[in-house]
Amino acid sequence: MRGADVVMAQHGVRITDFTRGQRLGKNDHVVQWARPPKPKATSAEDYARYPEFITMREVEVNGCILVTTLLDPMFVSVGALGALYKMRWSIEVDFRTIKATLEMDVLRCRSQPMVDKEIAVYFLAYNLVRWAMAKAALLADALPRMLSFAGAKRLLCTFADQLRRTSAIKFVP
Repeated sequence: MRGADVVMAQHGVRITDFTRGQRLGKNDHVVQWARPPKPKATSAEDYARYPEFITMREVEVNGCILVTTLLDPMFVSVGALGALYKMRWSIEVDFRTIKATLEMDVLRCRSQPMVDKEIAVYFLAYNLVRWAMAKAALLADALPRMLSFAGAKRLLCTFADQLRRTSAIKFVP
């Protein structure tokens, strides 16, 4: 309903049979998944709103079965799905970085509006450090992911402290 797509690894319990469904290529097909039984934590009203079937694409990439709602092989190739799934590791690392390096593992605000603002400030700080890393990587002809986030943050904080201790400097063009 929200128009969001998903790419994920196939759950170990689910069996993938590439002889069923609409074949798109070798180890690439579209199938219908039936709605699972109602979970205890889901209300009957919410469960009734879920579709009885969902159309999914199952592909094998490097021995791993991936499932996605991106159904058109002309729009997203098997290789592109594999690359997209591989990028998820960077996302996991980024979340861990935000929580650990920026010390966001414990939120200090108590009200929901302030928690939202606190999270927004952490994401702003994260993106500012990543922006500085991207600029430095460009100057050094390197990939930004090759630089240390913690090192970049430490360097920026040290530089900020130096600026605070420096007396006012007059700039003459």
